[in-house]
Amino acid sequence: MSRIAPLLVLTLTLAPVAALGADAVPMSDHVSDLSPAGIRVPETVSGLASEDIRLPDRGEIEDALPQGASMSGRQIWERFFENRMHAAVQYMRVISSDPGGGEQLIQFWVRWKDFRDENNNANADGILAKGLIKFKAPDDMRGTGFLMIMNEGRGPDQFVYRPSTRRIRRVKLRDVGIMGTDYTLDDLAGRDIEQADYHRLPDDEIDGVPVYVVEATLKPFVQAQYRTTTAYLEKEHFVPIRAVYKDENGVALREAVSNHDSIRNFDGIWIPTESRLVNLKENTTTMVIVDDLDANPEIGEHLFSTFRLGLQR
Repeated sequence: MSRIAPLLVLTLTLAPVAALGADAVPMSDHVSDLSPAGIRVPETVSGLASEDIRLPDRGEIEDALPQGASMSGRQIWERFFENRMHAAVQYMRVISSDPGGGEQLIQFWVRWKDFRDENNNANADGILAKGLIKFKAPDDMRGTGFLMIMNEGRGPDQFVYRPSTRRIRRVKLRDVGIMGTDYTLDDLAGRDIEQADYHRLPDDEIDGVPVYVVEATLKPFVQAQYRTTTAYLEKEHFVPIRAVYKDENGVALREAVSNHDSIRNFDGIWIPTESRLVNLKENTTTMVIVDDLDANPEIGEHLFSTFRLGLQR
């Protein structure tokens, strides 16, 4: 299972019976020793002997609960990661808007691959994943490319190619928006599931869609522009349809919202094809539309070289 992703353990408590009836013997007067499960059982409840009372096992309790009620925040997040692709080629459109109402249309494709093995280990070169972006429009961006290599134990390697200079440069653009959008290369890098702690919050609804709510907090050693993410995952396929990103002071920096009706199945992977990212600080918005997606294709490692940055495909 791929465990890289562009974040309350639920405690089950059984409420005591409020009233046992007029013939019941008070529980405080007749309590047996601890049962094998470690739970005190009244010797008589409405005339029943303690040996007639059988406590439900964990499986029976979970079967009686609504789906997902006993899952922890991490378990929900793991289900989200199970829906991730190991490789993909996406063709996308991005519409960026500023506070003045101006808009810019950007078209590009993304090639991405997870290079880890079935045991979640980096390859022999210490590489976790690679991603390459090539822009098709507008005209002044045509041919521009970004290459990001995610490494184990250190930060990513980043390269950019611009047709105007015909040069490939190593860059460090972790917090810089990609071509004027609200997305950064840090978003493309993704996160390992072990880099955060997960806290389940009460379930909610968004536009009538039931969702799980999980707060993921990055661990102190992880460098990122945000510290916590509160994600709202629809319950059928564990796809996030809303996420709020906050800094270390708890200030909301960005909000991502996906159109639930746009969620489509690509070779067993459920992906929203329309989403919106709002920069709450700058009051800018980026709309993302997935025109096409090839899920889990066979992609050779040579297609992620710096040489490829200068090519159209």
